[in-house]
Amino acid sequence: MRFGLSVLFTFETTILKERKLINRLNRIEKEKVRGQTALKENFDFGDSKVNIASCWPREDQLPGFRDFAMDFHQNCSRLIGKLLECLSVALKMEPDFFSCYHTGSMFVSSLLHYPAVSSTSVQPGQVVRNPAHSDFGTLTLLFQQNVGGLEVADMSSTEKSSSAAVEKSATFIPVEPNPEIVLVNVGYLLMRWTNARWKNSVHRVSAPSGSINSESIPERYSFAFFSYPDAQTIVEPLPACHNTEMPKRWGPINAGEYLLSKRDKLYS
Repeated sequence: MRFGLSVLFTFETTILKERKLINRLNRIEKEKVRGQTALKENFDFGDSKVNIASCWPREDQLPGFRDFAMDFHQNCSRLIGKLLECLSVALKMEPDFFSCYHTGSMFVSSLLHYPAVSSTSVQPGQVVRNPAHSDFGTLTLLFQQNVGGLEVADMSSTEKSSSAAVEKSATFIPVEPNPEIVLVNVGYLLMRWTNARWKNSVHRVSAPSGSINSESIPERYSFAFFSYPDAQTIVEPLPACHNTEMPKRWGPINAGEYLLSKRDKLYS
């Protein structure tokens, strides 16, 4: 699953304003999470129906890369479809309820590279790669190699809810990498849809356990697949998730407007 991001950075990309959610190429230190630098680089791409041709490296630069990447993207889309059916049934809705709002045009694949870091520049307990955050959308699939660092907050260890407060107060549990396992995260919009019946996970990427005592913290590669509702979807708590004893926690929200506002803040 290792990929050559150094090659990807040799070509120019064109990003149209109305397509900010896809086809994004980020260099190290460009992305900010609550004002903190996320020490990573990534290449994001989306559904072939809305991709911009110039956002891909030429075939002679990375032979077969685009075909392989889009094939994997479509496989992830199919897996998301099956998971959405399961979630619909669990909520006693029609099996295609969630699928109707997820046609794939807002799905994003992200190839992630966390560069090696000198251990002498890192203090024990310091987050060095990606501060605590939660995902914006519906479901996220995460594929890891054999380098750790991913940690998930134990929400039972804190009364806080915001990512910033959780990072300061919660216990974080390392998620040991296993190339044979696909991790599934609940995103904010799914939490909102279910009236917090299913909560979004707060997670971060830190130094792998035991690496602080070595000369350097090894580089890390992973692949994330983010599923978002179609842009015009109105997300509000479902009937099965609220009643007089458990009233609605949120009103309706336009998914596209919400996601664009979050991405604007992320890359500002």
